[in-house]
Amino acid sequence: NEGIDFQATDIDPLAELPYIRDLQTLTRALCHPADRIAWLALLRSPACGLTLESLLLISSSGDDTAQSTIWQQIQNSELLKKLPADERQRIERFNIPLKRSLDNIGRKPFRILLEGCWLELGGMLLAEDQSGIENTQRFFALIEKLSEAGHPPDISILEKRVEKLYAQSQKVAPDAVQIMTIHKAKGLEFSTVILPSLERKPAADKDKLLNWHLYRNDQNCNELLLAPIRSENDKSPDSISNYLKYIDKIRAENELKRVLYVAATRAKNWLFLLGDIKSKPDNDKADTEFETLAESFLSPAKNSLLSFMWPDYANDAELIECQEDESVSVEEKEAETQNPLARFPANWQDNILFPLNDSPNGIDQSQYSDALASPVPDSLDTNLDIGLSIGSNELPEPEVNSASAAIGTLVHRSLAQITQDGIDSWSDERITKQLPVWRNQLLQLGIYDELEAVLATIQKQVALSCESEHGKWILDGSHLDSQTEWPITVRANGAHNAKYMEYRVDRTFVDDKGIRWVIDYKSSQPMVQNPQHPTGSEETSSGQTLEQFLRYQKNQYKKQMQTYYDAFQKLEDHPIKLALYYPAIDHFQIL
Repeated sequence: NEGIDFQATDIDPLAELPYIRDLQTLTRALCHPADRIAWLALLRSPACGLTLESLLLISSSGDDTAQSTIWQQIQNSELLKKLPADERQRIERFNIPLKRSLDNIGRKPFRILLEGCWLELGGMLLAEDQSGIENTQRFFALIEKLSEAGHPPDISILEKRVEKLYAQSQKVAPDAVQIMTIHKAKGLEFSTVILPSLERKPAADKDKLLNWHLYRNDQNCNELLLAPIRSENDKSPDSISNYLKYIDKIRAENELKRVLYVAATRAKNWLFLLGDIKSKPDNDKADTEFETLAESFLSPAKNSLLSFMWPDYANDAELIECQEDESVSVEEKEAETQNPLARFPANWQDNILFPLNDSPNGIDQSQYSDALASPVPDSLDTNLDIGLSIGSNELPEPEVNSASAAIGTLVHRSLAQITQDGIDSWSDERITKQLPVWRNQLLQLGIYDELEAVLATIQKQVALSCESEHGKWILDGSHLDSQTEWPITVRANGAHNAKYMEYRVDRTFVDDKGIRWVIDYKSSQPMVQNPQHPTGSEETSSGQTLEQFLRYQKNQYKKQMQTYYDAFQKLEDHPIKLALYYPAIDHFQIL
């Protein structure tokens, strides 16, 4: 709350992070479709976000709910009709990646299925920052390690292994406050050391089934003293058992003193020992006078670290009176104890771009979302019956994604980002660093079988665009009125029953001769049968010549480009030229 940078080492268990809990729930659901608790928790998570009323309806509807799995219930169209429209839409979107994953269990590596499903459900949006993404990758790496031959892991083993992992600490400034356990601090030294909450008492030891003590007798030989646990009904004194418990108690106290010594000796200059103590009940009485500070307060809990320093150092301590924060209302305190429903907007896939977690410059990528609709300009006649449609550059729906559509989507985004960043900043090294980002986005778009081939195609097209003369000229952001992914809204028909079409112009600018260029990116290339055959004017046995390909592309996009031409004519007086740019073959086609 004070804005102090800190770095915690092995403090937060990985299993306690909310998005890791959701990820574990998804894993359990995919491994065991009959696990009702896991499926209900998954439907409640932000990935779907159903209300408790909807969960109750799903879990209790039907004649044979005890025999039906939750997955079967949410496939029941008649049952879904009983849900509110928003909840029904959430389930329909939720079912797409889940069905794909369940159908492919045993056919594809489980780690790939789980990670792809998680990405399609928006899981990476929950991670929030780079450390969160690294935490999820550690979980996926554990899944891969525990999955034999790509099959689902043993859930009980997985949960035990996850409990031993800790969350990745955030990368902060070198002078940030280091938070760690005393055990982790062993062997280190710091200018200042703060030991808080010394009044806390360690967890009590449970009764052992067998108490024992190894010692040396008068003949310097090893002897073993044993005493089993007593029955609850046995009330007779057991001197041997009590003696062994006493020895364990002394050992534990000595170990705590050693731990306190280790912690205190980490400080080179300053050591702050902090503890919470309570006043004695009669401390406020006027006729009561205490001679020392230690006598004014209750003794710390036995076996707490503070108890070993009490009362020797009590009179040298500085008292800081703590009062309850009255600025926090009762309603706010009650709200903190509640568990509100956290979920994505119903149409989050249309409005939120996939997180670019490895963007070197931390660029805000929301402006490149092809699915984000732009409002109709205020100058339009809003009294007309307007039907707003999205142009041909729309982000493909997850259920109809293909490799070619995914290539086009990511190449478009990358070229827009290059223009915004400056083409000089996109070296070969930068493109290589972008590979993990593209891989995550492809998984989210449902690309699995052809993942590496598609990834290589995207890398090749982006690299070629950055190296070629055509690409450098097109992507140069210093042009006059340089725009990328520029939304325009065009009236499609007459004054009555007008319909407005929204398009996004991939690239537009005014060159040094005053010509307005309107350029559309096309990631396609001439079809060839032999992948080794170079793209050119020679025709393969079942392919296209370059001339045939360009003629086909021109005819296919002529109407759309003419729409752009008409729109810009109404906006300005610059001469206009239309063109298509093909990054796959570095060809610039002027229409």
